Amino acid sequence: MANRLCFVVACLTIVAVLWQPVPSVAQAQRVLRDWQVSCNPQKECNAETTATGRTDAVTYRFTLVFGRASSTAPWRILIRMNGAEPAPTSPFIFQIDAGAHFRFEPDEIRANDRQDYELLNDTKVEDLIAAFRQGDNLWLTFHDPRIRETGLAFSLSGVVASILWINEQQETASAEIRLPSRIVQIQALDSDCNVDGTPDPIAREYYLISEHETLFIVPCGTGAYNFAYRLYLENRQYDEIRPLYFADYSDDLGWGGTSSLYNITFDPETKILTSFSKGRGLSDCGSRARYVWRDYDFKLLEYAYWENCDGTHMPDEWPVIYRAEK
Repeated sequence: MANRLCFVVACLTIVAVLWQPVPSVAQAQRVLRDWQVSCNPQKECNAETTATGRTDAVTYRFTLVFGRASSTAPWRILIRMNGAEPAPTSPFIFQIDAGAHFRFEPDEIRANDRQDYELLNDTKVEDLIAAFRQGDNLWLTFHDPRIRETGLAFSLSGVVASILWINEQQETASAEIRLPSRIVQIQALDSDCNVDGTPDPIAREYYLISEHETLFIVPCGTGAYNFAYRLYLENRQYDEIRPLYFADYSDDLGWGGTSSLYNITFDPETKILTSFSKGRGLSDCGSRARYVWRDYDFKLLEYAYWENCDGTHMPDEWPVIYRAEK
């Protein structure tokens, strides 16, 4: 299989794109594992993953993109090929790991003058993207009359998070999600939150943690080099909203707790939350932490800390003072 893939990479470069380029102005973007996902101001979204290979001292790069124009529009997959041209009678065969197969016949593939190949069967495309959630790798094979059978593999790590993120972005476009009034009230009364005027009632970042629970990440203030957030958990089953608290450390006070995290990211696929607090703009002191969601709260996985802002330790060099046991 490895030899076959090397042969394939030498013959094929694929760049799959949506039908209209996503403007660079005011677009929302995320990197989720091996996928990059973005939505333009009209909430037309796409997700893409790339792969590279090397044969005969030549490096090849290919990208697969799927996307959707709105929450009610069908999913689309478009493939652009350079260096290879499928035979007019060749089907495209997709395989998830060693399992599910999806076959698109020539009349289900539309090519244009730029060698873009669009998959036309909406039902099969929907089923194929649904199958993305179940595997680790996606194989595509087809027949090129010059080089016989051609195939390549794309990583599916992060595709679930990409689909969820697109869903959230496009659902917000059709019906904006509002923060629960209790969160707005808590934020408004919190003197430690450096917000101007009434907090924005529109939920800009939220994630479905379980069937009944939603995680809201709410901006709390900005500084010269740190952005503060409060996190709240809404449990609709019990009509409960509670702020979340996290481990905190300083050399002066030792371990404590905080309701604020800085410069955070959250991966909805792995449910891992990261924070990064800079002691100053140079980033030679501060703390960074990783947490993972465990049923009812976040568990601390790792905490790194360096207090001395002396230019000797950059973030990757901060000592890890806590690491959870497996």
